[in-house]
This record gives sequence, C-alpha cells and structure tokens, in this order.
Amino acid sequence: MSIVRSMLLRASRSPWLADQFRRRSFARRAVRKFMPGETLEPALDAAATFAANGLGTILTALGERVTNAAEARAVCDHYVEVLKAIQTRKLPTHISVKLSHLGLDVDREACVDAVRLLASRATEVGSFLWIDIEESWYVDATLEVYRRT
Repeated sequence: MSIVRSMLLRASRSPWLADQFRRRSFARRAVRKFMPGETLEPALDAAATFAANGLGTILTALGERVTNAAEARAVCDHYVEVLKAIQTRKLPTHISVKLSHLGLDVDREACVDAVRLLASRATEVGSFLWIDIEESWYVDATLEVYRRT
C-alpha cells in the first residue's frame, strides 16, 4: 500500500477529523445540498419534497465499520425504523446499506441475517434494498453476502 493511500485511509477513518469537518461552516454548506439533515426526519421531509416532484430517493445512514455486534444490531434496527417511516409516509424511497456498517467485519453470518431481514422488510413495505460496494477489499465479501441473500 502506498504511503499516500495509507494516510488517506487513516484520515477517512479518523473520528477526530470527522468531528472537525462537521464543525466547519464551509463543510456544512457544501454537504447541505446532498444531506438535508443529520437525523431521519429532515431526510424524510426532503424525500417527501422530491416525491411531490415525481422523484424517488435513496436514504443511507452515514457510517461504516462497526466494532461490535451491538453496534451492528443498532444499525439494522435503525434501518427497520427507516423502512417503517417510508411506509407510513408512502414515499417512493429505498434504503442503501454498507455491509461494514452491518457488521461484515465483526460477524459475517449476522451481517447476512441483517441483509436478509432488511431485504424482506423492504419488500414488505414496497421499497428496495441497495447494497453499497465500499472499498476495493470489500468487493468479494460484498458479492458473497449478496449471493447468499
């Protein structure tokens, strides 16, 4: 791995840098166009606005690489709640998940179970589950999980 890539990788995983970025007004202005808020309600409100104009949306929770099973379950539970809200509001909205956010590195079987659950719930509410391909070393694992679900 090159030194630059290694430095960028460490920077992308730095909670301190993420916090510093969020505190900067230029950063908030730059992302506001693509991120209507940091909680579910503003995202759903934006999705409703798009829906009123005939556009569908895809929602994702920012984050990845959970460090334990409890965090992965909490992420899955959050997405279940998002799907309930999509159904309640009757939005043409899908969800997109990162497998590392669902515990791919912690417990592969639990991650597969979470994807199956979310895909099932998405189908039940008339939505769709998207799976993000993350960094290059996750491609094979992501495809394996996809094929198993």
